[in-house]
Amino acid sequence: MNDQKLTSGELVAIQGDLGSNHHLLLTQMLPGAGVLGCKSFKELFEAVVNQVSLGQKSQKPAATLGLLAIENSIAGSILGNFDLLSSYPVKVIAEGYLRIEHCLIGLPGSNLAQIKRAYSHEMALKQCDQYLSDNNLEPVEYFDTAAAVKHIVELGDPSCVAIAPAIAAGIYGGELLQRGIETNKQNYTRFLLIAPLEGSSVETSSVDANNMDESDGQKAVFQDPISATKVMLELELKHEVGSLAKVLKLIVDLGYNLTKIESRPIIGTAWKYKFYLDFEVDQSVEADLSKGLAQLEGACSSLKVLGHFPSGRTYDTVTNDNLTK
Repeated sequence: MNDQKLTSGELVAIQGDLGSNHHLLLTQMLPGAGVLGCKSFKELFEAVVNQVSLGQKSQKPAATLGLLAIENSIAGSILGNFDLLSSYPVKVIAEGYLRIEHCLIGLPGSNLAQIKRAYSHEMALKQCDQYLSDNNLEPVEYFDTAAAVKHIVELGDPSCVAIAPAIAAGIYGGELLQRGIETNKQNYTRFLLIAPLEGSSVETSSVDANNMDESDGQKAVFQDPISATKVMLELELKHEVGSLAKVLKLIVDLGYNLTKIESRPIIGTAWKYKFYLDFEVDQSVEADLSKGLAQLEGACSSLKVLGHFPSGRTYDTVTNDNLTK
């Protein structure tokens, strides 16, 4: 399992600005960590791997970790992020789940009767389509939820609002007009915390992740005690009948609990695919994991371990419940 040391002094690259859902989860998983906002997920990976300033004229410091969304319980997987995990020399060291709450944020002193247009990320707008329709609000796409709040505050038009996490209102000087406007309340996003592989630009420090120091305001990301760990694999299968079925049966026989499977095309090779698999390993079979992975590798044409980390917990900032998954 990973031995990355996580402290409140980390600088973590996220997609989006302060006040985004990435930022909100980071405040729960790693309180006190610094934030490096990135315009795209690719920029996030570049910051983590290269450990250099972003852009020719940028003075931004290098990030030591990255936090990225990987799937949503309503919208499904963010497929491009699987490709980035495959392309960059990174490892997954933790995961977390966040309940998504969409809030209506306007100018200070504005009211619901004034508003006509709602700015937000495309996904947030789709997840609030019923509210927008019921209130005859025109949806306007913006590249980031938190950045939309900053934008409408700068516009200064009381007819314009943004849809974003509640914390964005305080950060950018907006006013929280209404909470929980999402159509489906069972809306959760899974996030992965990544670090550069040893041997890339910056080495990571080494301690037991299950006994992290919580002094000086530090807070462990991981469950304690750990009931299960999770393994994330990327694999290519042999071109033969039943190759996927053989791998899945082997996972069952080894006592692993498959939690996700995703396929992606192998670029440059038409109609061939790689697979991403997540499975949980409980303590009863944890000791033999290396042997199990070796058996899986033998059933594949290639296999890459993207991460081995404690199963994540769910953070609900609406009810302030932090739940083990």
